[in-house]
Amino acid sequence: AVVTWQTDEPANSQIEYGTDSNYGNSTDLDQNFVTAHSQVISNLTPNTTYYFRVKSADASGNLATSPEHSFTTTSDVPSFAIRVNAGGDKYISGEKTWEADKEFSAGSWGYVSGRVYRTNKSIGNTTDDVLYQSERYRPQYYRFTVPANGLYQVTLHFAEIFYGIPDKRVFDVKIEDKLVLNDLDIFSEVGKYRAMTQTFPVQVSDGVLDLSLIHI
Repeated sequence: AVVTWQTDEPANSQIEYGTDSNYGNSTDLDQNFVTAHSQVISNLTPNTTYYFRVKSADASGNLATSPEHSFTTTSDVPSFAIRVNAGGDKYISGEKTWEADKEFSAGSWGYVSGRVYRTNKSIGNTTDDVLYQSERYRPQYYRFTVPANGLYQVTLHFAEIFYGIPDKRVFDVKIEDKLVLNDLDIFSEVGKYRAMTQTFPVQVSDGVLDLSLIHI
């Protein structure tokens, strides 16, 4: 399950959740101070109702906690995943394999246009520096052929590896023509050479998941 929320000032992110209002579980505390929050609750039991609340604290430690919400998981379905090292080569991290970036072809996945930039600088807030040391900038879009229409989870990994001041790289992100990130400025969110992720639930109805990054 993917949970997203907004705060009116930069703050960290965490979710408390469980099968009753006592919760008993929590996601890892994301120490990035952002205003657009997104976390994944994983390893859930199918056909089960979960209760949760989100928590965010600003740099001064002021904590805000949401009211309680709930959702019910669906029946278990086979997993399907494509991981891409945008602008980079194939990379293996533990049990996860990130495929080398490639151009889109019918029935497969890949980018449509764009250029590549790479760096060898260390990346903060991650142990997978390699994933963030390359980028494909100003692509028209990425396209992913999926095995069936339905609900998919899309996680985007970002790092500003070129500009060192805010307002130089600002862009929107659309997935399946739906705006999911508006005026994103990675440097303003987390600074240079620091990783951040955003996760979104996406409904696909035409067999291909389209992701657009639109320069402002």
